[in-house]
Amino acid sequence: EEIIKLKIDTPEKMDEVIVLVFEKAIDEPNFSVSYARLCHRLISEVKARDERMESGTKLNLQHFRNALLDKTEREFTQNVSQHTAKEKKLQPIVDKIKKCQDPNEKAELAAILEEEERKIRRRSGGTVRFIGELFKISMLTGKIVYSCIDTLLNPHSEDMLECLCKLLTTVGAKFEQTPVNTKDPARCYSLEKSIARMQSIASKTDKDGAKVSSRVRFMLQDVIDLRKNKWQSARNEAPKTM
Repeated sequence: EEIIKLKIDTPEKMDEVIVLVFEKAIDEPNFSVSYARLCHRLISEVKARDERMESGTKLNLQHFRNALLDKTEREFTQNVSQHTAKEKKLQPIVDKIKKCQDPNEKAELAAILEEEERKIRRRSGGTVRFIGELFKISMLTGKIVYSCIDTLLNPHSEDMLECLCKLLTTVGAKFEQTPVNTKDPARCYSLEKSIARMQSIASKTDKDGAKVSSRVRFMLQDVIDLRKNKWQSARNEAPKTM
């Protein structure tokens, strides 16, 4: 409510609010549904404000949409798909560990490295979860989600496969009911090829030789089984609200 009450009347303020909401959503993935709804409320407020303005000044709504899309693409690239980003963030700690001679200090650095890796995984997972929730309330298109899925299906790390599982678990049901083109509403997006690739990775028969741990194989299989069950989870957990 505090954010809604803000006078978001300039492009700069919109950019700041979008960054704030994204950061909160990524940091608190359990509340991603609430933050997605907040974005929807904000865009409704901006639209209403635009409608009260003269035609020549109605730029806020389009700017908000563009800023949201830009932020989504940037976060996905930096937090999820860019294979060098994680290494760059962790490299200084890795270098310190290699040079360190003191066992106690080395153990402390190893603990710091583990914690930083956990933060990076949490951020990447939070990013795809929020992307999924924005799609579910029609603030992102099926085309954007399809692009994310396609990227995640060509993984350079297990983290990407985990993100794929989180994204599909979030969007699966709606995604396969979303028309590829509004002019042909009967032709919806299909996950057949994606599921087949996941199955080959999970069963160790992937032609590209993707090798993953048992934990991630089980995650992939869970998503495959979820789709077989028409995306109905055995444990229907209600999304958390603020």
